[in-house]
Amino acid sequence: MTYPIFIKLEGRPCLIVGGGKIALGKALPMLSAGARLTVVSPKFLPEFEALQNTVLRHRPFEPNDMAGAFLAVAATDDPAVNRAVAEACRANGILCNVVDAPDLCDFHVPSVLDRGPLAIAISTAGEAPALAKRLRRDLEDLFPEDYADYVGFLGWVRERVRERATDRAVRERIAAEFASREGYERFKRATPAEREAWVSERVAGLATGDERS
Repeated sequence: MTYPIFIKLEGRPCLIVGGGKIALGKALPMLSAGARLTVVSPKFLPEFEALQNTVLRHRPFEPNDMAGAFLAVAATDDPAVNRAVAEACRANGILCNVVDAPDLCDFHVPSVLDRGPLAIAISTAGEAPALAKRLRRDLEDLFPEDYADYVGFLGWVRERVRERATDRAVRERIAAEFASREGYERFKRATPAEREAWVSERVAGLATGDERS
């Protein structure tokens, strides 16, 4: 049984062992999250040379590569190397993910539907990654790309309401209205000016601690 969390990697040192396609697929989202990345491998795909905020070590993995790492990913095609990475992680108290070896993992990397501030993660605990990817694709139609703007809009609404209402039940009720399916459909149809007018009209009915509309 695993405990699902989203980890902040901004500015944190992370290690990837491997220089192939799978390792590159692990590196890109970690860099997007702000990680300071070190990648160790005797050989690298050319794409690695273009990565920012990344140190490439052109040699086989050594246990001291773990020094200072927050977490590590073993993504080679050699099970013995991957196991060595996992063992070094455990010896140093470092979180480890080993590709295609769920029993060696401290955490699993989910398939993620990314809509800006909205992230929907799907995990099968490493048992069926193909299913996780299929489910993510199924969710793409349910949560189209404009959900990134919609979530930002809801955050703005939340701040506007908090300025006018101190009653938590009132704030939660209005937040639920804007976050409803009907609220999303209205958001899609409205222009930016119409959205602002909609919110202004709704919060105009609020007084501190009371809801008048």
